[in-house]
Amino acid sequence: RSLVGSGTEANSAAIRLARAATGRDRVVMFRGSYHGHIDSVLGRPGPDGTHAVPVSHGIPHSAVSELIVLEYGSQEALDTVDALGDTIAAVLVEPVQCRNPALRPVAFLRELRDLTRRRGIVLLFDEMLTGLRPHPRGAQHHFGVVPDLATYGKALGSGFPIGAIAGRADILDGVDGGFWRYGDDSRPETETTFFGGTYMQHPLSMAAAKAVLTHL
Repeated sequence: RSLVGSGTEANSAAIRLARAATGRDRVVMFRGSYHGHIDSVLGRPGPDGTHAVPVSHGIPHSAVSELIVLEYGSQEALDTVDALGDTIAAVLVEPVQCRNPALRPVAFLRELRDLTRRRGIVLLFDEMLTGLRPHPRGAQHHFGVVPDLATYGKALGSGFPIGAIAGRADILDGVDGGFWRYGDDSRPETETTFFGGTYMQHPLSMAAAKAVLTHL
């Protein structure tokens, strides 16, 4: 129910689900990470440290008005998340950054997990690169950190376009309302957010993903 056509789509939908679940708007990400080509995550740190600015021309400032870009692995980042916790929907993390693969702040991630849980913030792992490759459970296995949501792609489709969202059922219920059936008296138990697209759950990509997971 949470299979899409690309990593960008997966991250976009996961952010929307986090906002729907928390009722908050702000999203935190880290300098040096990449989460797709949607305008809302194409920001870099602003001069005041809490408001992002666009990374290039063509991206309006309004698109990143709810984005905060912090320094990955720093105590200052943890302090900022704690201070602004009541306004933050999600912290979006590329556990091993594609632009800085040597940076692997395990202690930071574990403290971030405790902090986000305490402040009611959705911890979202972008496992496009780390998912399935070093271990079937990706960076979560290596770092001993279980996020609330995780997104996957790339290796999952073995060359076919795909993205996936996994994680807590109560958050993912925002896709379809939870468990219910057509044709009886059951009804969606959770208010849904928008989730849809032309090539979501494309048969060829689904077949490729099934083959990959079966092999693993």
